Amino acid sequence: MKQFLFAVSIAVGIASSTNSLAAQGQGTSQLIPRTADAADGELFFQSVVQGHLVDLCRQLAPELASKLGTARQKWLDDRAQRLTNGRAYSLKVMEEQGTTEQKSSDDLRDSIVARAEPQFRQDPQASCVRVLSAIEEMPIAPSPSAANPTVDATIYVQSMLHEDQVATCSRLRPSLTSRLSSALQGWLREMAQPIERGRIYALEHQKQYGTTADAQRKWAHDTFASQSEPEITAEPDKQCEAVANVLEGGFPVPLHGATLADRTLRIDIYRQAQVAASCLKTDSIDITVLQRTPTFIGERWVLQGCGKKVPMTVSITPGSAGTTNFAIKLDRAANPTGE
Repeated sequence: MKQFLFAVSIAVGIASSTNSLAAQGQGTSQLIPRTADAADGELFFQSVVQGHLVDLCRQLAPELASKLGTARQKWLDDRAQRLTNGRAYSLKVMEEQGTTEQKSSDDLRDSIVARAEPQFRQDPQASCVRVLSAIEEMPIAPSPSAANPTVDATIYVQSMLHEDQVATCSRLRPSLTSRLSSALQGWLREMAQPIERGRIYALEHQKQYGTTADAQRKWAHDTFASQSEPEITAEPDKQCEAVANVLEGGFPVPLHGATLADRTLRIDIYRQAQVAASCLKTDSIDITVLQRTPTFIGERWVLQGCGKKVPMTVSITPGSAGTTNFAIKLDRAANPTGE
């Protein structure tokens, strides 16, 4: 849900050739490696897309107009400095490409009206509720000016392994093919920029995996065949369900509720939460957002597994150099057994 607005901008076919703002939003090669200015430019692009979608919803679902306006203003206020930086960067790019902010915005609005509006008109209430939820749930992430190249390279490798996992599971469990394919495409869209950054970094600095993209793809496939494929083949129902869960929600188990943590952060929290719960065989996880400010996110996580339910509070705060900190505190007042 948190990526809904950005996903819509891609889904309605706003290609990078349409205007310079769209070029930033698509994460095209001229922005790799991504700088802090380019990342802020991408955020500014998202704000423009969001603004047009909110305007559309004000027309189609006027009963949501007040909530949408309040949520959007809070979203803008929380990111004011980055949006100012992003607009300045975008104006410079647009000047170089011989276009203007007004023309870019108008082109984007016309694309949304032409391609998204017909879908929204089919069920305006549900569509606009999703827009509202996306604005409210979009995480307050620090500016990715200090993107970690080794993390990006790991995500790049994950993308190749995920493709092999989906191909294998689709063969062994055809009933999951549609769900797996949809989940994979969503994951690839969401992770497009770190995947591209990781690909470039791996080719330049991790040549032990291969000196060409094809060689690294072969290495990833061989690794999957020797390590993951036997596990999937032995327990296809369990393993393929876990693959789908990871691609859809970032966890290998079913997620109930929603978290404001991004994919990388949520899996780090999940691993530590398992240790805190003294249970490495989790069956499911329930998450509720308790508090959200520009500098703090508080969530309640309940891990179910090992015959018990373990509630805990997760606190998320910005760290230094673009990092994010989190802390886990077990809820001692609750019954950890769930009995």
